[in-house]
Amino acid sequence: NIKNQDTKENDKDEGYEVDGEEKNSKFGLFLVLGIIAGFIIFIVLMPFIFESEPTFDNQYTYNGFEFINNNGVWFSKAMEGNSLLQTSLRHGPLELENIPVNGDITKFKQTYQFVYITFDPRVENHDSYVTMSNAEISPNLVVHFGKDITVACSVDDPVCTESNIPVIDCSGVDDDKGVILINRVNDTKVVIENNCVTISGMGEDLVKASDRFLYGMYGIMK
Repeated sequence: NIKNQDTKENDKDEGYEVDGEEKNSKFGLFLVLGIIAGFIIFIVLMPFIFESEPTFDNQYTYNGFEFINNNGVWFSKAMEGNSLLQTSLRHGPLELENIPVNGDITKFKQTYQFVYITFDPRVENHDSYVTMSNAEISPNLVVHFGKDITVACSVDDPVCTESNIPVIDCSGVDDDKGVILINRVNDTKVVIENNCVTISGMGEDLVKASDRFLYGMYGIMK
C-alpha cells in the first residue's frame, strides 16, 4: 500500500511538471499570437478609420497634430517622408508628457532596420500589459516604419527554447541591429542607449511608456 501510494504521489508530481510545461508553452504561443493578431487587426482597420463617422469622446491639437478619441482609442495623422500615416494608440500625448525620455528616438528610428522586440517570459501572472505593449509597438514598426522585427526573450527560459524564440537583451547584439526591451518594473520611462531602447513601467504605465516611444518615432512628441 505504501509503495502504491508513493507511486501515485510521484505520478501526481510528474503530472504537475507536465502541466507547468504546457502552460509555459501556451503562454509563449499566446504572446506571439497576440502580437500577430494585433498586427492583422491594425492592417485591416486602419484604412477605414477616418472614412466612418465616429462618436468623438474628446479631441485636441498637439504640436500641430489633431487628435481624436473614438471609443477609448486616440487617432491622428502624421507624415513619414511623403506618406500620410493614420495612427491609433491607446493614449493621447497629453497623458504622456510626464514620462521621461533619455536618448534620441529619432536617431534610433533612422539607424536600425532590423529590431528585436524582447521581454521576460516569466512575467508574474502572465501580465497582459506586456502583450499589449508588444501589440502597440510591433505593428507600428512594421506597417508605418518598414522595420523587420523578431520577437525575443530577454532571459533564457524553457518556453523560449521550446518555441525557438531567441534570447536577446541589450548586450551582445550586433551594432547594426536594434533592440526594444519591454521592462516590467515600477519606474515609468523610456531610455535609449546605443542600439537599445528600454521601455519601462508597470501595468497600464507600461503601455503608456510604449505609446510615448511611438509618438517620438512619429515626431509628434520630442
